[in-house]
Amino acid sequence: MKARRMKASGMKAWTLIAGLGCAIVLAATGPAMAEEMTWQVRNSYNYRIRIAFYSLRYDRAWPGNGQGFALNDSRRHSFTLSCQRGERICYGAWPDGDDSAPHWGVGQNRRHRCTTCCGICGKDHPVKELRGD
Repeated sequence: MKARRMKASGMKAWTLIAGLGCAIVLAATGPAMAEEMTWQVRNSYNYRIRIAFYSLRYDRAWPGNGQGFALNDSRRHSFTLSCQRGERICYGAWPDGDDSAPHWGVGQNRRHRCTTCCGICGKDHPVKELRGD
């Protein structure tokens, strides 16, 4: 009888350990996407621009992999990002094909600092106009 209780107790311990392991794996894969944030951007520069968005809390970017969304004209472009409520996200922009030229915000791959290029997920943001002056 005593051996049976120990066996059942051991099974409960393994179940608990397996459950904790799954919880740790799920927590390590990243935040739950609970909110959206929309950026509106207008290119007033004389040339095409690329723009990307970077999370300051998590190691991720939109669109990611060092790429940027194309701003090929002066129309207003909207970018809706899935993000975690309260997450701080900054934009970075650079002339298409020349990452050493002028930059806006944090630039390509967050190489620069900025004071007015970040927003908080879940809040409204004004239209950002990217100029050449």
